[in-house]
Amino acid sequence: MPKSKQSLDYGAPKKECAKCLLRPECTKNQSGRTVKRHLRQDELDLLRDQAQLVEARRDLQTRQHLMERSFTRSKRYGYDGNNDRYDKNKGILCHRVLPNS
Repeated sequence: MPKSKQSLDYGAPKKECAKCLLRPECTKNQSGRTVKRHLRQDELDLLRDQAQLVEARRDLQTRQHLMERSFTRSKRYGYDGNNDRYDKNKGILCHRVLPNS
């Protein structure tokens, strides 16, 4: 299996699918219906279930509360991640001068 393919395709044989009574409700495709399943689908399902827990939602709200404010300020005052920084004590944008090597 190629590394880029991250899923398996499941499907009934064409003859079996053609005999099925539920086919009109299932698919209009002449070759039948196929279902893709990610190779690590069990892990994805587990993580999705964990993300719905009360503790996980509370943790997400806390992180949003703490990070959104600092991210917004840095974007508003022009922090580009290279040589500038926002000095919260002075309320101004400072430019760091790097020594020549």
